[in-house]
Amino acid sequence: METTQQVPPNSSWGHETLASDELILFYLMNTTEAVIFPRDKRVVLGRATLDGGINLTPYGAEQDGVSRLHAAVEVQGDLVFLMDLGSTNGTFLNNQRLKPNHSVQVRSGDQVRLGIMTGYVYFSKLEA
Repeated sequence: METTQQVPPNSSWGHETLASDELILFYLMNTTEAVIFPRDKRVVLGRATLDGGINLTPYGAEQDGVSRLHAAVEVQGDLVFLMDLGSTNGTFLNNQRLKPNHSVQVRSGDQVRLGIMTGYVYFSKLEA
């Protein structure tokens, strides 16, 4: 059963809501280009190429311990959620390991780690 948990309101991280004109950007460490998450569907992150999923293999996912179906990102209204999909090496949000199959809210500026692959999530407006 899937559950959803919001970040406590006293968190010191960035803004928590995703504006209608913002993208969800995931910057992996040691890269300059962001991976952009679609807003309109659940996105699976991992090493497998799935319909609508994001294959992290070109970024060294296998060496970094990323599972084939590692984690999922989903937008619900103006909030963004992250869920570990029972990965072998864990999914971490701001260095806290997520329980498998439990969604937690992500804020702009949060650190996300899949195995040892580390990146940061940002909500950013489209550039004209």
